[in-house]
Amino acid sequence: MNVVIVDYNQGNISSIKRAFKLLGVEVICSHDKTVIEGAEALVMPGVGNFRTAMNYINNNNIDSVLNHSVHKKKIPVLGICLGMQLMTNFSEEGEVDGLGWIQARVEKIIPKDKENYKVPNIGWTLLNKGINSELLDGIDCNKSPFYFCHSYAVRKISQSGLYTSSFYYDGEYVSIFECENIFGVQFHPEKSHSAGVDLLSNFLSKVRNRK
Repeated sequence: MNVVIVDYNQGNISSIKRAFKLLGVEVICSHDKTVIEGAEALVMPGVGNFRTAMNYINNNNIDSVLNHSVHKKKIPVLGICLGMQLMTNFSEEGEVDGLGWIQARVEKIIPKDKENYKVPNIGWTLLNKGINSELLDGIDCNKSPFYFCHSYAVRKISQSGLYTSSFYYDGEYVSIFECENIFGVQFHPEKSHSAGVDLLSNFLSKVRNRK
């Protein structure tokens, strides 16, 4: 299986590689447009700055090949933390447009209760699991928290026809969105132990079923 981590000079790439290796999949990390075009699945990694990542994507014309792969070829893509946020319309981090695959805005977390809710949000959190999630299939979200580390998040999505899950910090935020071949998670599955590996396995199942 040809899984490519999109290299935009940001992200925790080594952790993602290790997680996929547990599933018997060797992934490639590249910003080469030909390599990205040949992918059977794409991963947008987390950790980093929104503006810096988008500048790299745009300046190296990676946006055009990503748009073609995701919209025209319908290649499954998984965005992790920052990678999820890059799929949206706009982020307050740098006041810059994203790829625009999902109709949503990324906002800075500004808790009213600063004593109990710190920024960045770092730690383990349970998800509010709805129904029909492909990524969470077989995962008991009442017992399996996921690891978060972020200062910005999506509060709501103004788009129909997609699945969303949420988590609570100082308020309710989007933890997952799923829309056809587009998957985004605010947390880090590669650092979330067995539940995270199960989630990545579910993503790979989506890739295999596409063949």
